[in-house]
Amino acid sequence: MLLNTVGHRNSHFYWSLIQLLAAFRKVLEFNEPTSIAAIPIFDKFLVHCEKALYSYPLDMIARASRGEVTFKDLDNSMERLAKEHGAVSFLKTDSINGRTLGK
Repeated sequence: MLLNTVGHRNSHFYWSLIQLLAAFRKVLEFNEPTSIAAIPIFDKFLVHCEKALYSYPLDMIARASRGEVTFKDLDNSMERLAKEHGAVSFLKTDSINGRTLGK
């Protein structure tokens, strides 16, 4: 059995035991991303991998996990952030007083 952690917007964590690996679907082709972050208020899913930062619409990630869109559709929705600034060293997000911050 695997232990799965699911976070909530209010930083409450729920634990569940996962028995069926078939319930998960790989939707992004990244090898060992450094960080990932979902920001529902902006409908963004951020991936920091190999010193680059990528953004996907969060709803497209959810739809891809259900098999409703293709990998090509997901790739077409991808945006590379901070490209003109060079390598991205880290990704950190947080929410303070109702404001979402990122660094």
